[in-house]
Amino acid sequence: MLTLTIKKKWFDLILSGEKKEEYREIKEYYDNRLQNLFGAIWADGELLQGNAVPEELRKEPVQKIIFRNGYAKNSAKIITDCRLRAGFGKEEWGADPGKMYYILEIVDVERVLKYAVYQGKVGLYVKEYFDRIDEELFNDRGVFGWRHIDKDRLPIVVNESGGRCSFFPVEKNFVEIIEVPESQEPLTRDQCFPKNSPEFGFGWISPDGDTFNTGFEGHYRAAGMLCKEYGYSTFSPERTLEEKGWVKIFRDAPYTPDNWKKRIYAEKLKITKKQAEALVDLGYSADDDFALVLEVSERYW
Repeated sequence: MLTLTIKKKWFDLILSGEKKEEYREIKEYYDNRLQNLFGAIWADGELLQGNAVPEELRKEPVQKIIFRNGYAKNSAKIITDCRLRAGFGKEEWGADPGKMYYILEIVDVERVLKYAVYQGKVGLYVKEYFDRIDEELFNDRGVFGWRHIDKDRLPIVVNESGGRCSFFPVEKNFVEIIEVPESQEPLTRDQCFPKNSPEFGFGWISPDGDTFNTGFEGHYRAAGMLCKEYGYSTFSPERTLEEKGWVKIFRDAPYTPDNWKKRIYAEKLKITKKQAEALVDLGYSADDDFALVLEVSERYW
């Protein structure tokens, strides 16, 4: 993906949606990059694209471009969808009067976020990673006490609740730092909650008998991802899965160190044959909950 560096003033205006165009000089450096990206050629002083160029050169009219605020490793980035044309730019957006430019028309824009990836007991999980002060994102995330963070204390990681702590790359379960568009989930469901894992202990069992390992604390987050994956409503995701006939294997109360008893929940005590087979494979043949749901469910098979 093409990356272009811009000043903070223009970066902020593009991110806010106010600045709709970015300009690049018409010279060899940008000829190579922009023409190759957009499948464009010059002919008789006109920039041609699409059906006006040979078929082997044609590209989609909208392409993704990363704009980076500076050259530092931790510079802020945004991903944009752009169209290309040539013409005169607007002075208020940085163009010189009467000068022809490559004009990147910005169709859409979103932030690039950083995450620290960790290996959990079940799958991977992330914390948002900050190696610079970002007031807007800190406010949006509800980061506790961010105004008291000194640059010397960076980087930090922030959890889903806004809690923060220093980042230590030497932690045994740390995996890597990743960069992801804001609209994209940092990890896939399968990375977080493996399907049909031989290490399944707690989690969800689909009507087709597939197991999704969540650990004893991950049911809610997994339910949200599963609802998206299966096209269900994401409102009250655990309840949605239960109403769709999913079986929940959960930890029985009280949550004391010596109590790890597992319980089976099935809506109206009904399970499918494939869920029954999965439960048998998981060792629930002699379980009281299993005996009850099996007795009820066999009437409907």
